[in-house]
Amino acid sequence: MKAEQLEDLDTSGEVLDFVRARRAAAAEADRDEMVAAVKYCGINTPTTDTEAAGHWFGDRSCALAGEGAPQVSESAVIEYAAALGRSTESAKRYLGECLELAHRLRKTWTRVRAGEVPGWAARRIASQTMKLPQSGAAWVDGQVAPAAGRIGPTALDRILNEAITRFDPEEAEQRRLDGLEGRRVDIDLDDLIDGQVCHARVHGVIDAADALDLQEALTTLAAQYRELGSLESLNVRRAKALGELARTQLTLTLDDSDGDSGGGLATPPGNGAQGRWSSVGEGRADVSRPPTRRVVLHVHLSADAVQGYGDGIARVETMLGKRDRLVTFEQLTEWCEGAQVTVQPVLDLHETLMSTGYQPAGRLREQVVGNNPTCVFPFCHRRARTSDLDHIEPWRDDGGGGETTTENLAPLCRTHHRAKTHLGWTYTMLIPGEYLWTSPQGRTYHRGPDGSSPLDPPRDTPSP
Repeated sequence: MKAEQLEDLDTSGEVLDFVRARRAAAAEADRDEMVAAVKYCGINTPTTDTEAAGHWFGDRSCALAGEGAPQVSESAVIEYAAALGRSTESAKRYLGECLELAHRLRKTWTRVRAGEVPGWAARRIASQTMKLPQSGAAWVDGQVAPAAGRIGPTALDRILNEAITRFDPEEAEQRRLDGLEGRRVDIDLDDLIDGQVCHARVHGVIDAADALDLQEALTTLAAQYRELGSLESLNVRRAKALGELARTQLTLTLDDSDGDSGGGLATPPGNGAQGRWSSVGEGRADVSRPPTRRVVLHVHLSADAVQGYGDGIARVETMLGKRDRLVTFEQLTEWCEGAQVTVQPVLDLHETLMSTGYQPAGRLREQVVGNNPTCVFPFCHRRARTSDLDHIEPWRDDGGGGETTTENLAPLCRTHHRAKTHLGWTYTMLIPGEYLWTSPQGRTYHRGPDGSSPLDPPRDTPSP
């Protein structure tokens, strides 16, 4: 049944039959794509030891799956990723899972090809077995293949843990030791609210004695907030107290001596109001220090905002973690209150800047990163601040190449910098922030502020 016939359906049963048919077609397409991925990797597997070894100045091989699975040309992986609209890392994971199934989880792979196990369920299993030796992967395959389409995460973890214990005892012992080092504190910045009152979730596992000390400190500071006139709830005052501890308790001064006694623990000076002490090894640590918070903000403002107009919204990068965020000026003020703030000169992103040598000067680098927050390769999202700045027209020491200017620089992550320099990818800057890429196979892509898109239609292929 074709999609355009959906409007002609009159009963709920007909609609359900339509949905089931479409889901079956989607599952079949998913299987075909996985089989094609394995075929593609086979075509692009290095055929000699020299090719498999690879080197920096040319194509290299990638070990995408576990021990015993074939390696794949890095250039082929990058081409595959762009053609399917994936990031290179996403393509590596997908191809690796398909190879893992085809070469190390053969029983599960047979059921996938027969349509008995959904592709997504099989790939979930494959993603967890890549670090196992071949014998361990084969054992897991025998355990999970009969129920691969129905096994849940808990049962899968149990089987994998048993496989590690059976076939990789060193890894099992390391996991046990790692479990003894389970103390941690996590600060989740992903829930920050753009432009509003920001909050973050803090959770962790700490030593019981440290937990009691922290509990007492928060209780004491929360009470002091109330004595100073705070009308906020106890929970809010405790949360503010934790922030105050983070800003002021930043230095440990160890003292292992005990005057003339020749050793022992120093006596903590004063009382709780003057400073808190906690044991560190065999000494004591005085952790009462003045605020030392330092704020580094990369703030992007429109021309109207710089002149005092507009909606009072700024885009801030790097401080909040992985992604840029929109914040109000009031939020910026709160972050900077009581902190050491360094203000850099205003940078015009539309100005043409130039450096005389190969390396871009600081303002030029900041401008290029400001215009391009991520790597400019199609479908790549790696941060520009951790990427290389590439000369679109290559630089030459004799002065015959491209210049180090705003119009000839773009950020490329290390993988895609190699793809452009050594693997046959080329690109041009259409206007600042927009690029036209051509792959070694002649496919073209547009990369701009709104994302990436292929410019050529899919090529004709033989009917299945």
